[in-house]
Amino acid sequence: MRSRLDEDVASSGAAPVPTAYGLTRIHTDGNALSAGHWDLYADHRRHLSALVAAHGPRPRLAVMGAGNANDLDLGLLATSFDEIHLCDLDAAALARAARRQPPATRRRLALHPQRDLSGLLDRLPGWRASAPDAEALARAAPAAAARVVAVLPGPFDVVVSDCMLSQIAWTCFCAFGDTPLLMGIVAVAMAAHLRALVALTRPGGRCLLVTDVISSDTLPLERMFPHLDGGALLRRLDQQDRLFSGTSPALARAMLEDDPDLAREVEDVSVVAPWLWRVAPRRTLLVCAIAFARRPSVITP
Repeated sequence: MRSRLDEDVASSGAAPVPTAYGLTRIHTDGNALSAGHWDLYADHRRHLSALVAAHGPRPRLAVMGAGNANDLDLGLLATSFDEIHLCDLDAAALARAARRQPPATRRRLALHPQRDLSGLLDRLPGWRASAPDAEALARAAPAAAARVVAVLPGPFDVVVSDCMLSQIAWTCFCAFGDTPLLMGIVAVAMAAHLRALVALTRPGGRCLLVTDVISSDTLPLERMFPHLDGGALLRRLDQQDRLFSGTSPALARAMLEDDPDLAREVEDVSVVAPWLWRVAPRRTLLVCAIAFARRPSVITP
């Protein structure tokens, strides 16, 4: 399988960075490099912002992994939500996003910088030094989700994960390299992220798990996409195990519907038709979203 991990290693030449500070710098450096891509992201921004706005009007929106917010029309979202909570590890990126807004929009923003939204960042270097056993991994996802929930002022009416799965998987790779433990850690990270999204959502609220899944480094997406059924293409690539590691919509949906803790709280799970996102002059991503609701009342076993 050629994953985002393979592509980014080939393009960056990066070696694994087994410290929490180094892992954080990967994220902040990436945001700094893409800070000027407002115009380039225009089509993706329109698509994503309309998708999020369609879940309003509601009081409180949280965007996990907002970064520079180049992919969000915050002015549009401010017409659908009273409060827009932008959450990210990168304080400088959130500050850039806020500075770009007019005063009326800025008054609706609440910034939550330096938040580890994986809940695992400080654990990864230790696991690199001493691999966790199966029991430790089984406890890791609920514990990581609890750490995320504890540092944010939930619950929210709508929670959006803004292409975080691929970022989390890349962080795991930078911590572990291509080792036998890697995919187990990535699976734990996905489970933790889904648990955090649900726990941060008000009963009766909505979640959008937006994720980039494959790039034009692997397939000529811009040439193929207009002539294909995007949903069928996504399902086929997922079945063939060709998507970025840790971003499989089928796996995320299975976790939501089959994990007893999540299934009790989640309903109305659906995959939104994919679209294209030009992230660089010569690189395009295929993006999709999984939409689901937190049940109005939790069903007890």
